[in-house]
Amino acid sequence: MPRKKIIALVALALGVGVAVPTTVASASASQREDHSCARSFDAAVHEDMDAFNARDVDRYTRILHPRVIGVTNGKVTAGRDAVLADAKRMFAVKTWRFPYTIRTSELYGCDSGVTIVDANWLDETQGLDLKITIDMTLVREHGRWQVVTDASTQVSP
Repeated sequence: MPRKKIIALVALALGVGVAVPTTVASASASQREDHSCARSFDAAVHEDMDAFNARDVDRYTRILHPRVIGVTNGKVTAGRDAVLADAKRMFAVKTWRFPYTIRTSELYGCDSGVTIVDANWLDETQGLDLKITIDMTLVREHGRWQVVTDASTQVSP
């Protein structure tokens, strides 16, 4: 057995501290940061969807970037105020539900990410059950995630 391995095993058995190579410590810190970024990104995606479902204008406003671009079945809406105006019209109808499932997400460092969401626009009073796919891009600025693109496409009647 190599001498370094024997020393490490003896130190471990005696409870003596052994210096950890810097690369291992850095990798561990990097992994913690990656995990933290992934958690905060996921929380932001849920916040967007949950704020919309709750019809909570204040929460929904906070998650939208000021220069957000919304696309609904090909209709483009640019800017937070315009996107919110559309949302407020939808929020006025109290009979719909919008359950969702996050299909996949991809994080690019800790400053941007994309997620694909499958959702159903349900309104029993109008006999609606629309299947929708949502493609969202979020950026992290000033320590918080915000939606910069939100593209919704109806995939079935």
